[in-house]
Amino acid sequence: MTKMSFSINKISNNCHYGRSRLILLLSFIILVSGCSSSKNVTLFYTGNYNGIIEGCNCPKEPEGNILNHFTFFRDSISQLANSRYICTGNIFSYNYGDRQNRIIIDIIDDLGYDYIAAGRNETGFYGKLDRNLTASVNINDVPAYKILGNKGLNVVVTSVTDPSYSKYVSGSEISEMSVEEINDLAESVKKEADIFIVVSNLESSLEKNIFNRVKAIDIMISNTNTKNEMIRFGDRLYLSHGSNAEYIGRLDISKTGEGIEFENVFEKITSAKFSEDTELKIYTDSLKLKYGIDKPEQSPDY
Repeated sequence: MTKMSFSINKISNNCHYGRSRLILLLSFIILVSGCSSSKNVTLFYTGNYNGIIEGCNCPKEPEGNILNHFTFFRDSISQLANSRYICTGNIFSYNYGDRQNRIIIDIIDDLGYDYIAAGRNETGFYGKLDRNLTASVNINDVPAYKILGNKGLNVVVTSVTDPSYSKYVSGSEISEMSVEEINDLAESVKKEADIFIVVSNLESSLEKNIFNRVKAIDIMISNTNTKNEMIRFGDRLYLSHGSNAEYIGRLDISKTGEGIEFENVFEKITSAKFSEDTELKIYTDSLKLKYGIDKPEQSPDY
């Protein structure tokens, strides 16, 4: 709007009064039309890296990993206006004591996420992350939700984590919440949100129960469903990117005078299409040496 006002003033100084009035009138019409046009956010979501930082070219290992996902973020997500990037959980390894998890802690703030949900593998790590990246309805000492949207389209996200994951690490601070408690929170948040998103790290039956009963949830993203799915229930969405990090979901959310519109696609992340980021690989390799994961090759004796 600032740029348009500048253009109008410049034209007014160089044109006759009558022509200036016409230009101003046309500009006003364009400005009003622009203000009434759709507001939008493009949401990218993925998860289930399970601690895989780089590919090993192993036939049985999924191709999606932290390094080639970062390439996708750098070249695609970060170049798009009004984009938001969600990690739906399980960026860490299954094994809490895996030294690779120390590397992930060191680089996680640089990976481009706007929000990180708490999966099974975040047990014991969630409290160590930047609070600006976290939010959960049932993990203590983190915000209850996070605002992701921009002016004109208020998108709010949170996650719910299966309390049984507490058995993996003591003191993980995962609370049990009834469906009624989740519903009360969702209805309260929905009063200030155009779109309320819940990332689910729950077993299937509980996940379905919450989505069916908590009507204030506009979008549920499942991190436990093993399929790529988008299912519409009226004006609500159920999404899943699959059981590993080979896919990134892209959800375009638009707000128009007629309501909220959604369009979802899945992008397959393969090593052939998205090479691992070189600079980040050099840095993670240095961290492997730091934490004793890889030892430098010894020079042969002559």
